[in-house]
Amino acid sequence: VVVRVAGKRFSAEPQLIVQGFHGERADQTAGIVELPPSEITIQGRKIPCQVLQLTLTGATNKTVSKIFLNKEIEPFILRRETLKTDLTGNTVLNRTTVEVTALDVPCRIAGEILNTAHATVTEIFPKGKSVTRTVMSMEVPGGVVCQTTREEDREGNLVRRSSLELVDYGLYPESRRGWLFRRHLFLRRVYSLPTPAEPEP
Repeated sequence: VVVRVAGKRFSAEPQLIVQGFHGERADQTAGIVELPPSEITIQGRKIPCQVLQLTLTGATNKTVSKIFLNKEIEPFILRRETLKTDLTGNTVLNRTTVEVTALDVPCRIAGEILNTAHATVTEIFPKGKSVTRTVMSMEVPGGVVCQTTREEDREGNLVRRSSLELVDYGLYPESRRGWLFRRHLFLRRVYSLPTPAEPEP
C-alpha cells in the first residue's frame, strides 16, 4: 500500500487483523437474531430483504448492526445500519449507515469490464462526520475497486480527503503483478483567527 501525503509517497506497513465470522474481535462476543423481512429501494427498484440484527459486545462498548440481505443480488448486503454505544446504551459513540445506491454498473478494471455496485458510507461521530463513496465488485480481492472519503468537523469544515484505487489484481502471481492499491491522502488544517484584543482605555 502506498500513501501519498502532500505530494510525497510513503509505503505503509501491512496490518494483520484477526476477526471472527461476524467481524468480532478477540475481546468481543457476537450474537445474531433474525428480524421480520423488509424491503429497500435502489434506483426505483423495490428489493425484498432478509433482515438480521448483529450485536457485538466488548468490555466497554456495544455495537448493534441491522443488516438488509438479499442472497440473489450482489453485493448481497444492500444496507447496514450500525450504532455503537457504551454498555448502558445511553451514550452514542458512533453511528454508521452503509447503503448501496446503484447496481449492475459496468466498469473497466485492469483492462477488463466487470460488474460493479456503488455504495455510500456515512459515519457520524462526536467530532464530526465522514462520507465515503465506494465502487465495489465481487470479482476483485477485497471487493473494493475505488473509493473517496471526505471528513468534516462538527461545523462542516473539511478536515481530510482521501482516495483509494485498485490498480491491478490477479489470481496467479507469475502472470500478473498481484493486486495493488494506490491511496491518496489530502489533509487540511482548520485554523481559527485569534480574538482581537480589547483596546486599552
